Amino acid sequence: MRDPETNRPFYDGELQQICLDVRRRNCGIDGKPVLFYSPRHPLGQQERPVRKAKAKPKQTSKHPEVIDGLDALGVSATAAQVEAAVHQVFPDGIQNLESAEVIRAVFLHIKRQEHG
Repeated sequence: MRDPETNRPFYDGELQQICLDVRRRNCGIDGKPVLFYSPRHPLGQQERPVRKAKAKPKQTSKHPEVIDGLDALGVSATAAQVEAAVHQVFPDGIQNLESAEVIRAVFLHIKRQEHG
């Protein structure tokens, strides 16, 4: 039914009762099943598989904790870059140093090279 003034559809009490009955029984007035809240993709179309994040390649560095620390600070450095920086900043080695101190020094060294 339509409102004669606005031409908008509306449902009188009898039509509302029919709609509620269709909803309750999940069966249309033509006898065919009706699915409410069904997926919006057409039947037969398969959903796309969820892509898994690619695993990071294993690091073959002598300093994986330094590379991870730099990565956490937003600096992506290769194993060769870290190795060169560690050798330049700590020529005597890093055996007795805290990893945070090494990461900080290497971070500053790499940043200076980028801007220098």
